[in-house]
Amino acid sequence: MPDIFVHVAEKTAQAEGRPVIVCGNSDYTLHIRFDSEWEAYPLKTLRAAWRSGCRFFHTDVIFEGDKVQLPAFYDTPEVALGIYAGDIHTTTPVRIPCAQCITDGSPVIPPPPDDVYRQLLEYLENLEKGEAVTASDVQAVSAGGVSEGIIAVAEEAS
Repeated sequence: MPDIFVHVAEKTAQAEGRPVIVCGNSDYTLHIRFDSEWEAYPLKTLRAAWRSGCRFFHTDVIFEGDKVQLPAFYDTPEVALGIYAGDIHTTTPVRIPCAQCITDGSPVIPPPPDDVYRQLLEYLENLEKGEAVTASDVQAVSAGGVSEGIIAVAEEAS
């Protein structure tokens, strides 16, 4: 499983080394080293933003701790990754170049995940019930790809 390492200090995110994401793959893990400013926020949200052609897309993934699974990206030269939490605490985006894959142009696209608000509501409902729930559980409920749903939403908006 490919790993990408990012350090967040004073709200600025910086990648370690020179990572590259190969489009069409969903096995990348983002590891984030947070400064002490983020200790008050156990639940965080990754925002991944990218463009394909002249359309712009983004997806949000809720997570706990210091690592999060990246969704698959298709047909894009780069992705911008940033974190936000609380009311509201954000980072700058870190830009990661993407390499074209053999399925770009006609990708195999899994169904989209539920939106981040549904994930968050389910997480909170389970906490109220006293059930032991982690962000991974919420993410597992909404497992799947992102591109098709985001493209459909973008097409409806245009």
